[in-house]
Amino acid sequence: MALAVDNGIKGIDGDCGGVCSCATCHVHVLPEHVSKTGTASEIETDMLELDDDADEFSRLCCQLEITEALDGVVLRVAK
Repeated sequence: MALAVDNGIKGIDGDCGGVCSCATCHVHVLPEHVSKTGTASEIETDMLELDDDADEFSRLCCQLEITEALDGVVLRVAK
């Protein structure tokens, strides 16, 4: 999320600063990349429930730990 904000990625405002309290960094993970990102935590799921565009592939990118495992992952910024 911080990388997106720092680089002006449209649609990611990062209003909460990455503490999982606003859902402005909502993204959709491509189904074939879910194993790279893992599943959402309970607090993340609670935030996503407030977003009409959330689905089983939704994540808050502020909650994704940047590791080598994410190499090649594709995320689509939610509307």
